Amino acid sequence: MAIKRFLFVLFVLALTFLLITGCGPKVENSGSKALPDGIFEGASDATDKGYVAATVKIEGGKIVDVEMKEFRGDGSLKTPETYTYEPWHEAVEKLPQAVIAVQSAEIDAVTGATSTTEKFKQAVRRALGEEKQPEKRYADGRFEGISDPSRTGYVAVEMVVQQGTITQVIMQEFRGDLSLKTKETYDYEPWHKAFDELPAAVIKSQSADIDVVTGATSTSNKFKQAVRRALGEEQPYKNGDYKDGVYQGESDKNDKGHVEVKVQVLLGRIVDVAIVEYRGDGTEKTKETYDYEPWHKAVDELPKAVVTKQSAAVDVVTGASGTTEKFVQAVERALEQAK
Repeated sequence: MAIKRFLFVLFVLALTFLLITGCGPKVENSGSKALPDGIFEGASDATDKGYVAATVKIEGGKIVDVEMKEFRGDGSLKTPETYTYEPWHEAVEKLPQAVIAVQSAEIDAVTGATSTTEKFKQAVRRALGEEKQPEKRYADGRFEGISDPSRTGYVAVEMVVQQGTITQVIMQEFRGDLSLKTKETYDYEPWHKAFDELPAAVIKSQSADIDVVTGATSTSNKFKQAVRRALGEEQPYKNGDYKDGVYQGESDKNDKGHVEVKVQVLLGRIVDVAIVEYRGDGTEKTKETYDYEPWHKAVDELPKAVVTKQSAAVDVVTGASGTTEKFVQAVERALEQAK
C-alpha cells in the first residue's frame, strides 16, 4: 500500500513538472537580430533651429553607409561652405562613421555639437525603425498668408514647415499707404513687443491660437488671420477689383451744396471712405454746426456701408436722402478712377 502511495505521488510530481515546463513561455535565442537589407530614411523632430535627416544603407544585415543632412530653421541646407563652425564639421564627418562602427544609433556626442548629435541619433533610430516617425500636422514647405486689409494696413507672414513642424515665422506689417512698419520707423513699444513675440508664440504653440499682445490688438488679430491662411485653415485673401490708392470724388453742386469724398483702396479693396459735405454758401457742415440727427447718422453710416458692400450701391439713410444721393455720386466718381 505504501509503495502504491509513493508511486502515485511520484506520478503527480512528474505530471506537474511536465505541465510547468511544457506550457510556460518559450525563451528564444536573445542574440542580435539581423537588420533587413535596404535603404531607409529618418528625420529628427524639427525645431526653430532646424532638423537632421539620415539615410541608412543596410547590406547583409549590417549598416554599411550612413548619409547625414542638417537643415536650418528656414529650410536651407547646412553645408561646410555655408556653415563655418568647426565642431559641426567634425560632427558631420564622425557621426555617420560612428554609427557604422557600432551598428547602432547609440553613439557619443561630438563636443560642441550636442544638438546636432541628438537630432542625428533620433533620425538614425527612426530610419532603423527603433522609434516611430510622428505623423505630420502640416505639409512641409514655405507658405504665405495675408490678413484682410483695413485703413491702417495689413499683415503678411511667411512660414516654413519642416517635418510637419512650424520652424520659422516671418512677420511684416504694412501701413495703409503700403509703407513697411519697422522698429526704426514706428516708435510704439506694444507694436515692438508684438513684432518680437507673436512669431515665437506660433512656433511654440504650433498654431495660430495664441494670445493677443496688449496694446497691439489690431496687429495681433491681423497676424493670427495671416497665419491661419498660410496654414490653409482659412480661405486665402482674394484681391478686390480696384487699383490701390486714394481717390477723390465730388458730387454735382446745387444751391443746397455738394459732397466730397476720399476713397482709400488697399489690396484691391475699399478700406476707408471719408466724407465732407458743404452747404450752398461753401461752408462745411459738421456735427457741431449742423444739429440734424439723420445727417449725423448718414455721415457715420454711409462710409461704413461702402466698405462693407465694396461699392457705392448703398441704401438711403432715412431723413438724409439728399446727402445720400450726393455721397453715392461722389463715391462712384472716385471709384471710376480706381478701375
